[in-house]
Amino acid sequence: MLRIDTIETSSAITLELHGRLIGPWVPLLETLWKSKEGCPAGRSVVVDLTDVTAIDGAACYLLRLMEAKNVTLSGGGTGIRALLGDDKGGKAK
Repeated sequence: MLRIDTIETSSAITLELHGRLIGPWVPLLETLWKSKEGCPAGRSVVVDLTDVTAIDGAACYLLRLMEAKNVTLSGGGTGIRALLGDDKGGKAK
């Protein structure tokens, strides 16, 4: 199960993920991200992975794609960061 909370401020849109980002939840996140992608200039999109407990291969792919499109990935335990290939620091905040 996955819960996504959207927090909008004047400078950023944060998607807080809670639970397991696997299977049918991956396309849900992608759809939500794409709906926020055209946000006004100056507002960034942040995905908070702090409360994510598991990700699958599709989730890894999507999160890397999002990062390549200037989405900031924040939080996430060492296991999640390692799966994303970011165990040395990278863009994690």
